[in-house]
Amino acid sequence: MPIIGVDSSGHVTKPPIYFVASRRTKRKGQRVKLVKISVRKHKEYIRLATNVQLSHLFEKISAVLIFRTIIGIYYAHDSINIDTDFKGKSRKFVREYLSRLFQDRFVGDSKRNNPSITFVSSRIDEHVSDADVKSKMAKDIKKAPMEIQRLWTILKDPKINKGIDLLK
Repeated sequence: MPIIGVDSSGHVTKPPIYFVASRRTKRKGQRVKLVKISVRKHKEYIRLATNVQLSHLFEKISAVLIFRTIIGIYYAHDSINIDTDFKGKSRKFVREYLSRLFQDRFVGDSKRNNPSITFVSSRIDEHVSDADVKSKMAKDIKKAPMEIQRLWTILKDPKINKGIDLLK
């Protein structure tokens, strides 16, 4: 069963933010997806979430951004390992919000609508460690060799309105 490692560089409270998801299989090799959030877009996200008066604002925004990072490289029966950036109740909320997003996206698809979501340190898990290295590299992706840039799917400033609306 393939495992998707997820890490972020930066924090939802301090932009710019880079979320990286990395998935490696024998058949398809490695696939990497990067979601980059600029300072300008971050302000829009905060305004949007404030206008709808969300509780657990940062956990919801984080869950939507993690979801947007994973979609595109996620397949049936994949497990998702996320770096331990979230502590205590935040971790519980992020897992719950991610589960709701997957259930909404894959309605009736029992193979994809309930992935295993685990929070694990990059020091312990090789998949999260790989995503951690790539999230640090993401800050200077333009300086990376073209071979690396071609392998990455890059999404800049994604729209999160639908995800936020779902998590109200």
